[in-house]
Amino acid sequence: MKYFVVEYERPTGTLRMCREFPETEYAAAAKLRFERDLANREHPEVEIVLLGAGSLEKLKVTHGRYFYTVSELAGQALDYLRSQKDVA
Repeated sequence: MKYFVVEYERPTGTLRMCREFPETEYAAAAKLRFERDLANREHPEVEIVLLGAGSLEKLKVTHGRYFYTVSELAGQALDYLRSQKDVA
C-alpha cells in the first residue's frame, strides 16, 4: 500500500497537492500531513488528509472528489448508471 498526502481547497475544488509515499514511509507521510495542517491552521477551508491506496488510480476511484470536478464526477456516475441499465 502507498500513502498519499492530499491538500484540497474546498471552496474552489482545487487540488493543491498530492504527494505519494511508499509503504515504508508512513511516518514521513504522517509528518508531512501534520506539518501542512499546522501551516494551514488559519485556513479551515483547506482540507489536508493522509490516505492509503494501492495506487494513485485506485485512490482516484475511492476519493474522486479530490481529483475531478463536479461535472466530471456527475458524468462518471451517469456512465456507471447507464452501464448498469444495459446489464439488467
